[in-house]
Amino acid sequence: MLKAFSRKSRARYKIKTVMSPGAFTVTEDMPARQIADLMYRKGIKRVPVLRDGNLVGIIARSDLVRALALKFEEEHPAPAGAAANVDEALRRRRARTAQKGIL
Repeated sequence: MLKAFSRKSRARYKIKTVMSPGAFTVTEDMPARQIADLMYRKGIKRVPVLRDGNLVGIIARSDLVRALALKFEEEHPAPAGAAANVDEALRRRRARTAQKGIL
């Protein structure tokens, strides 16, 4: 966003003129499902994580997708000789879920 401002005008702007007011925050003990729901409903890409009112991290959509993928893999381990590349693995997974009528 700052690229849109000239060098001269950047020096004049305070962060409050470009920040998003009313940020949503979560606590570190909040369930991932609740955080995902909040992010989906509000169209948020990242959420600050607080402990006792202090920032301890930021959770991004990609973090939730990664956690979901790990959980899925724990519950449904890949069979021996599984595909080495990601595209093939995704194709096989889609085919298996379609056969089971999950989609």
